[in-house]
Amino acid sequence: MTLKLNSDLREDPRYPVTDVIVEVSGEGPSLSARVADISLNGALLDFADSPEVKPGDGLQLRFRQGEVRSFSASARCVHVRDRRMGVEFLAFEAVDFESLTDLVGELRRARVAHLLATRQGRAV
Repeated sequence: MTLKLNSDLREDPRYPVTDVIVEVSGEGPSLSARVADISLNGALLDFADSPEVKPGDGLQLRFRQGEVRSFSASARCVHVRDRRMGVEFLAFEAVDFESLTDLVGELRRARVAHLLATRQGRAV
């Protein structure tokens, strides 16, 4: 079953991430990028070189977080600035959306733990 997303831009908060990479497929050759931040609705991707993609292009994304998890999504390019590209997720298989939800939940909990520790005067 494929889940289609109908969401407003930036409806969900984005979370910085350091250990997720993505393979981007579109009309041109596949490219690899590092995920700079991610939400349930989209992500900011950081490439080694400026990607040959333009806003509105449809993309297939395959995310990988080491051996922990992987998931795929259909997406569209929202913007390209230098070596960075913002994407909006359009559709997922149910199992892939569950993996994204788990990742975002972990990132949210880590942010809350960090904020609580900071308020209590100790670093995490």
